[in-house]
Amino acid sequence: MNRIVPSLTNMLRILLLLASTLVVACEGPAGKDGAPGPAGPGLRRGAAYCNGNSAEVNAGNGWSLTASCTAAADIPLEGFCFEPAGLPSGAALVLEQPLGWDTTGGPAGWTCTWGWISGTETPFTGTAEICCATPQ
Repeated sequence: MNRIVPSLTNMLRILLLLASTLVVACEGPAGKDGAPGPAGPGLRRGAAYCNGNSAEVNAGNGWSLTASCTAAADIPLEGFCFEPAGLPSGAALVLEQPLGWDTTGGPAGWTCTWGWISGTETPFTGTAEICCATPQ
């Protein structure tokens, strides 16, 4: 019985070595490179910028602020909404959304809308910010 166990162990080692050799041998040569894709808009890091609109948020502006890219051709990257001094009690950011990101008819924008869950509506300072890149 002692002679059978080492033989099985050795057979397993040989099978594992053979299997790993076959797997490595199954890789063929690298294929031909495909055709290059279309040229992108050509952006550089220095072409990115952010525009902000920091103002009083109140009933007169519908509790909303919008920030826009500088030019219609600029590419919007992301938008933000925040309150530099914090939200008054009972207020909440209820909507933030892109504007015109799918068209070049005008500059892309980012709109922030705050609302009241409870308490008295009180004006506060809010900020809408958008980051964009100018094609190079």
